[in-house]
Amino acid sequence: MMLKEKGFKNYHFEILDNVTDLIRIKDLDDNIIYTNNDILDTIPIKKKRLDEKETKSYKVHIDTIDGIMQSEQRIMGIDYSIKSSPIFNNEGKVIASVEVFRDVTRERELEKALMESTQEIEQDLVFAKLIQRRILP
Repeated sequence: MMLKEKGFKNYHFEILDNVTDLIRIKDLDDNIIYTNNDILDTIPIKKKRLDEKETKSYKVHIDTIDGIMQSEQRIMGIDYSIKSSPIFNNEGKVIASVEVFRDVTRERELEKALMESTQEIEQDLVFAKLIQRRILP
């Protein structure tokens, strides 16, 4: 069922097609109403399969603020930060949700490399202190 039929008047999907993040809109029954072109180009699976469980969630964090849910998931080898926000009709009732998928793979790789470097430096400091204690009286 389209958002227009559910009372959502301003449904300018062509705007969403120009957003660089992956976007999908789902109704309250978890049916996909819309996906932007980038989501179909980036994730090489059929549109109908987008709502199947093809993700392995590793939930780095999940926050809910004012109905906005944020989580992280690994989908087909890519780490995504996902924000899900409610869409309201004119009466203020939730009629759907918009999900924005942002690729954060590079950030997660950098965080991992930074943590590894930090651990190496800490080990080097412990080793340097040990040598210093043995050499100095």
